[in-house]
Amino acid sequence: MILIRDDGFKVPEQRHVRICEQGRKAKAIANRDYLRRSCQLNKRAQFMVITIVLIGISFFTIFLLIHTIDRSSVAMFEEKEASFENVQNSILQRNDWIRTYWWDLNWENRTVMLVPTTLTAQVNPQIPPGFDCNKEVRVINSAGAEVPSNVNSVPSPCQVIFSAPATDTYSIYWNNPSATVPAYRGSVPPAGTPTGSMVKQESSPKSKFCPHAQAISSASGEKLDCAVQGIIGSTKVNYSINYKSLEVSYQGNLN
Repeated sequence: MILIRDDGFKVPEQRHVRICEQGRKAKAIANRDYLRRSCQLNKRAQFMVITIVLIGISFFTIFLLIHTIDRSSVAMFEEKEASFENVQNSILQRNDWIRTYWWDLNWENRTVMLVPTTLTAQVNPQIPPGFDCNKEVRVINSAGAEVPSNVNSVPSPCQVIFSAPATDTYSIYWNNPSATVPAYRGSVPPAGTPTGSMVKQESSPKSKFCPHAQAISSASGEKLDCAVQGIIGSTKVNYSINYKSLEVSYQGNLN
């Protein structure tokens, strides 16, 4: 049987069937290739979206970490703004925090130690040479109360002896040249059971505010000169402030 195409060309029936089958196969292959390419593109798009989301989460996590590390040196400013109102509020908030964090600002350093229950504990706060342990050492428990103590050596390094009725963190304060020998010093034994482990050593937070505040003010275009003027009582810092912006000019003390 002969088939006649629209253009008048005569095609045998068997050949016509083969041509149709070849056309259907070619179309199926083309569709399959199209689907495969579409799947590949979808997978790539999904991968890109997931990558962007993970990068965003990473940056957000780093941002939170930077803003929460070492609260003792952070001035609690809103965002990166150093307005005069923020300076005032930051100093008020910081002094409120210092009252609960540092026993007495006349002491420049402390060693925080974990001490188990011991009738007479003898701990090594790792005080470097150059200090008078008999005058300068004080022991404070986690409730903020002073604990009677003794030392095994007047010049540092020295070990500190005190009673630990319960497992607790004790802060051994040192580095206060104006301190005098406490009355209870001789009532505590001069030696005890070696114990305790150091948690951390740190310096007074009173001097950490100004560098942070000045760095922020410099970045935001304001002028801020800041210095520790002195201590009010034992837990409040008095700052000397010289602040100048387009709206506000102030020179004086804030606490």
